[in-house]
Amino acid sequence: MMQGGATTSSADEADARQVARWIEQERRSAPFVDATELSDVVDYVLKTQGGFLRGRLVLAIEDGARKQRLDYIRNAVCAVEMLHLASLVHDDVIDSGVVRRGEQAVGTRFGQTMASFVGGWLCLRASELIASCGKSALSDFVTSADRMCRGGMLEMRDLFNVDRTAEECLTAARLKTGSTFELAARLGALAGNASETEIAKVAKFGSRLGTAYQVWDDASDLVAPIADPNKAPMSDLRQGLYNLAVVYAIEEQPDIRIRLENPNRSLQDYDAVVEAIKKTSALTRARDVADELVRRSLDEVSDLPMAAALNALVEATRMRHPGTG
Repeated sequence: MMQGGATTSSADEADARQVARWIEQERRSAPFVDATELSDVVDYVLKTQGGFLRGRLVLAIEDGARKQRLDYIRNAVCAVEMLHLASLVHDDVIDSGVVRRGEQAVGTRFGQTMASFVGGWLCLRASELIASCGKSALSDFVTSADRMCRGGMLEMRDLFNVDRTAEECLTAARLKTGSTFELAARLGALAGNASETEIAKVAKFGSRLGTAYQVWDDASDLVAPIADPNKAPMSDLRQGLYNLAVVYAIEEQPDIRIRLENPNRSLQDYDAVVEAIKKTSALTRARDVADELVRRSLDEVSDLPMAAALNALVEATRMRHPGTG
């Protein structure tokens, strides 16, 4: 494994380009790519992929196995990315999302029915790809999908719940997002024929990094400027999803609870809530929790040969959320 910050960072950037190429190959190989309207929707969704963090995590951990197990690794990378993307499409359908990664959400652009079809296809194709990787990979994939669903259901249960706890926020984040990062880590370790001890270490790394990523993302949702094309400002807050920072802010400032409990709350109320949150220590506390998770995640893998590559990936993850470093 290459060592040194610049070299490792370059390797991570090369991995990101490789993941993008594999996803593009999947897009072009879709059986309906030239035959149906669905091809336009799949094309749109796959072209609006994000930072490929999960696929890059597979590649960071496989540790030199690519030449011997290229098909396995390619299919594992595409499976975890497509499962993640299917979950985003699903989320946007459920909450009528308008913006996703600076573009119109697929349901806004093509309609919710077409979005539902594409989400289903992405999940099906991910399942086909991971099935080719063997029983262990398939078992991990199913476990991850189950946890994602449970995390989403926990969030739905707690919508508009001003009594939501920090522990409940973190549990949902670990299930919903930490599970896909853990899956990616496990797939990379399986590709490299890692020992059970090593698999356990990288799995814990992935879970903690994914949970931290969700906490960072939730915090950025609260403070995204109106002009930021990648965020619909206060989208989670307006949908009643009170994240970790909101929970901390409610603890510190009773007026926030009163405003959020008001059944006739307006957009101005949400503006006031965000301004009140900024005056508390809530955002700092939430980010501190994420930073501690990341520190512990790196401690887990500090003795493994891919530690430098994982550290570079953590920094890339931070960069997607300005103000977290």
